Amino acid sequence: MGNTENLILTTQSNNFTLSKIDFKNVYEKRVAYAIIDSVSPYLKNQLTTTKKLEKQGCEVSYQVGMFDVDEITYLAKDLEPNRQYYPLLRKALKDLRENSIEIETKDEFICTSIILKWKFEKNKENITLSIDKELMQFLQDLTHGYTTYQIKTALSLSSIYSMKIYEIICKWRGLKKFYISIEDLRFYTNTIDKYDNVYDLKKRVLEAARKELKDNKDTDLQFNYKDHKEGRNIIGFYIYPIKTKNAFEEQKIKKSVSPRWDLSKELVTALEKQNILLKGATLEAIKEWSSKVHDHNDNDMIHQIGKYVEAAERKNGIGKNYAAYIMGCINRDIKSINH
Repeated sequence: MGNTENLILTTQSNNFTLSKIDFKNVYEKRVAYAIIDSVSPYLKNQLTTTKKLEKQGCEVSYQVGMFDVDEITYLAKDLEPNRQYYPLLRKALKDLRENSIEIETKDEFICTSIILKWKFEKNKENITLSIDKELMQFLQDLTHGYTTYQIKTALSLSSIYSMKIYEIICKWRGLKKFYISIEDLRFYTNTIDKYDNVYDLKKRVLEAARKELKDNKDTDLQFNYKDHKEGRNIIGFYIYPIKTKNAFEEQKIKKSVSPRWDLSKELVTALEKQNILLKGATLEAIKEWSSKVHDHNDNDMIHQIGKYVEAAERKNGIGKNYAAYIMGCINRDIKSINH
């Protein structure tokens, strides 16, 4: 993905992002993404109109129920690129048609079937879906906000947990960190009755999602996390979204701002003063040091750099350029926290 024109961004109502829906497998989830992706252009138009009216000083509110959809059509290959797995995709369509689904939000329960009717055209390999109107209204409601993500990344993930965690970090993608309690994590990932041991929940849901996104070449977001404990018990996690080179924000900003845009001016000044070039592996190490070791606390990092300079001054044979020594210390810090 070389430029923002190639990025396919989907806008999703937070009604869906923050709901608990019991999808049985990734194919059912991909069908849901197809529906969301079809609603997305309307939501984007609604958001654009709202922003224009707000600039004019008009008081506006989001309108629900105006997007009238009888059918949507999606290419089967966009939901499953390998034809040999089309039977699994058709089974997901069949199950979503026949089984009722309960959507739980913080405020209400909705019982429906996601698909009223589906058709798989063999020659064209198109999937045509008829959608429940009440569900469609639920998905286009922006009163609780919205989430923006790359549909290509969402469809490429191989785990329902990874899909949901990706949506969650996309919701808070503009923050350096956010907090999620064990209760909320269980709610969003539909694991209230699974993985009674918190460490199993952490391993199978959060850590598995972190690893899959880290290995995904197309993803625009990755993340790190830290346990939040009360005594010896984990009661939640601090999540640190990490924008990759594929992120639409980074590609836009890089046109007008230095690639070091995600480091503070004070920290950049302190590093450059020690002749540390913020490029490539060095820049990535600084960003990892910031997130994992210092929780993005610039003052702590600047203070620590000062300590490393003092230590370097006491050593013989280093000369006056302390960059290599400081980076050695930073890499040791990272190594110690990873182990």
